[in-house]
This record gives sequence, C-alpha cells and structure tokens, in this order.
Amino acid sequence: MRRTRAPKSPAKAPHASILLVDDDGAVLRFLKLTLELAGYTVRAAATASEALAIARNREVAVDLVITDVMLPDARGSVLAADLQRRWPGVPVLYTSGYANSTLLETGMSQDTVPLLRKPTNGQTLLTTVRELLDDAPAQ
Repeated sequence: MRRTRAPKSPAKAPHASILLVDDDGAVLRFLKLTLELAGYTVRAAATASEALAIARNREVAVDLVITDVMLPDARGSVLAADLQRRWPGVPVLYTSGYANSTLLETGMSQDTVPLLRKPTNGQTLLTTVRELLDDAPAQ
C-alpha cells in the first residue's frame, strides 16, 4: 500500500506574521504568495521607507522580518536595526542574489547572519522561515 505523506505546515502559522521587504516585484510576489499559501500573514514592502511606514502602525506586530540585503533606499542591515528597535528580538532573514564578495563588503556572510540566496525555491524558503520562528524567543 502506498502511503502519502502530508506536507509539513509552518510551526507558528497561521498566527505568525512576517514583514517582507524586496525591491524586485517578481521576487516579492513569489515570496509573499509562497508564505501566504503556507498560512503566514505577510505584510510586503518594496523599500525600506515602506517597511518603516508599516512598522510605525502601532497595531502591527511581526514575528519575523525578511529583507533583501540591498534595497534602493537602505541596506537591509540598517533597516533590520531600525525594525528591531520597534520589535526587540524579532529575527531577521536576509535575502540576496549578490556574489559572496559583494556580501562581504556589506559585512554579511552566511556564517554571520541567516541568509537565503536568491533565486530560491518555496521549500527552502519555508524550511528556513520555520527554523527561524522555532528558534525565536517567545515575545
């Protein structure tokens, strides 16, 4: 008899809320749709300014920030620091399509921060998100 294995659902979904920031519209749509189909609540922004505007809304709380390393109006690390002042302890997952040498110039590497290389697939995204949320301290 053939057994069908049910797909794993995200650990803290559907209650987990994610702020997603990427200036590439196609990437933003893919990541957002993948996360929403897995049960996450996603707020999306194309720039650091848009992400900070979302963060200023006192009714918004997020469990995870996913941001591109390089945005048109800020580095992802600068945005993450601003957002962590708003939401202390919120985990941050960085995404990048840049080569390792470019990342090192920004002070980042996969050894120092959670980094998802682009392009990525939905399963890798969901596995990484789940691991970060499972490891995050309760807020």
